[in-house]
Amino acid sequence: CEPVGKVADIIQIPAFLCRQTDLLVAAAKTGKIINIKKGQFCAPSVMTNSAEKVRLAGNPNVMVCERGTMFGYSELITSFLRSSVCFQFLKLFAVLHDVF
Repeated sequence: CEPVGKVADIIQIPAFLCRQTDLLVAAAKTGKIINIKKGQFCAPSVMTNSAEKVRLAGNPNVMVCERGTMFGYSELITSFLRSSVCFQFLKLFAVLHDVF
């Protein structure tokens, strides 16, 4: 993450890697804003742990991106109601809603 931190303003953690502690901590240590995309397999409450890993590594600049939930094999359901659930669990962090 260090080379990326030298040229990027925001580091985005992909949804599939949203719970990988080593990656989250390495990204946090860059001091850049960290945008964690919520895995479709994760509940909003799980993302509190991911965001907290970044904060505890010394970086308060965390955003969580709500992307929806898996429905079947290739369907992704997204809802603004889900964003309000994320806000309830992630009161200390910014929450984005990705509709694409």
